[in-house]
Amino acid sequence: MIQIGVARKDINPSLDVPHAGWGAQTHIFATGIESDLNTTALYLTDGVTQSLIIDLDACLFLIDQSNEVREAVAEATGIEVADIRLSVTHTHAGPIFWSDYYKSGAEARKNYFQYMLTQTVDAALEAKQGLVAVTVEAGSGECTVGKNRRQHLDSGRVITGYNENGITDPAVGVVRFEDAAGDVVATLVHYSCHPTTLGYTYQLHSPDYPGVTKKVVEHHTGGICLFLQGAAGNIGPGPEGFLDNFPATRRIGTILGAEAVKVSLELGANVLEHEFEGVTESGASLGIFKTTRPIIDQAIQAYNTVISLPLRKLTPLDEAEAHYTRVSEELTRLQAGEGTPEEISQISFQVKRAFLAWDTSRKYNGMTHTRIEVQFLRIGDLVLISSPLEPFAEIALHIKAHSPYRVTLFSGYSNGHLGYLPIAEAYPQGGYEVDTSPFAQGAAEYFMDEITTMLRSL
Repeated sequence: MIQIGVARKDINPSLDVPHAGWGAQTHIFATGIESDLNTTALYLTDGVTQSLIIDLDACLFLIDQSNEVREAVAEATGIEVADIRLSVTHTHAGPIFWSDYYKSGAEARKNYFQYMLTQTVDAALEAKQGLVAVTVEAGSGECTVGKNRRQHLDSGRVITGYNENGITDPAVGVVRFEDAAGDVVATLVHYSCHPTTLGYTYQLHSPDYPGVTKKVVEHHTGGICLFLQGAAGNIGPGPEGFLDNFPATRRIGTILGAEAVKVSLELGANVLEHEFEGVTESGASLGIFKTTRPIIDQAIQAYNTVISLPLRKLTPLDEAEAHYTRVSEELTRLQAGEGTPEEISQISFQVKRAFLAWDTSRKYNGMTHTRIEVQFLRIGDLVLISSPLEPFAEIALHIKAHSPYRVTLFSGYSNGHLGYLPIAEAYPQGGYEVDTSPFAQGAAEYFMDEITTMLRSL
């Protein structure tokens, strides 16, 4: 029998923590908070195996930062680090705490990270208390708000925009945890789409559309909802992305939430058992049934592995660092009052690109391969998979198509961030995801094969 506990804490930043990090933005700090950012912990145990899923309204964690949070949670709760999944919604309208991309607010950034860590530990501890026996049901629906974002211009250039003919993954994965009374204790919603409706001119901290989705699900089903980002490396909100478009954010989040609610309610009806009790005579002869809601005896299987992926040839570290230092100093000078908004915007995107190149070279300097931690959590015919990547949607589609389980929910954006994982055919095309990826062409195909082999062996 599976028991769970769930708890949530806010992780709202102070306004002296740098905001967002778009290359085109001219501001450093937000002017306010659109709605609460949260860290949510879901603890699961069958009496033998225990697991913890943490959902944070954040963009990303570095591997070292993720390890620090997971280790702190492990020490406080007694759960093994390998059994703790630290996932982010990947909102691009939240605080920057993973880099010194902006020199301003360095101390506030460090303080904010510690605050998030403390709140996450507290949520995990609270989740482990007051356990409730539940039945776990999983299913999927369909939502088309996620669009392929690798737009091909007539010039041959690939930009991050809207490709109406590109591949997407419209599946909405839903996991419903309900108690013996039929009340929802927690819901997992899984979907693949970059939270980038709130773009470079937006100046409020916000969880973007996943925040709306969670509220919609909680309002209509009860319990606490966690959002798990899927394989969104080449998926975004389409032509309504990258602007101050909160109406689109609200609409996209609501559409996705409504589909998740529909799936959840259908799952709740599926577990009911109906026994015919007899006939009551009325205007018609009425068949009367007794309805019961059993708690199904289920078990948890957790498994961790490491997959070694090949790296591409990167810009030499000294060259990348020199370029980043040069453009960063120029941005600092312009932001100190010597530049116009147009000048700041022009140098800002150069700094962002230079920072990404330098940071990638710094991470993988002298390496030919890097280790990818992959987590598997299986409950019956449901399996959750997580990785510290930004995978293309084709990867998730392939894994699902070759999985022996009825519901397979594959995610990136978990336990740190190691970069984009594009499919092989994207490499000759170029574009942001390919240009910034540290991985060699063919790494995604090797990764898919390894995952599907492991799924068959679980």
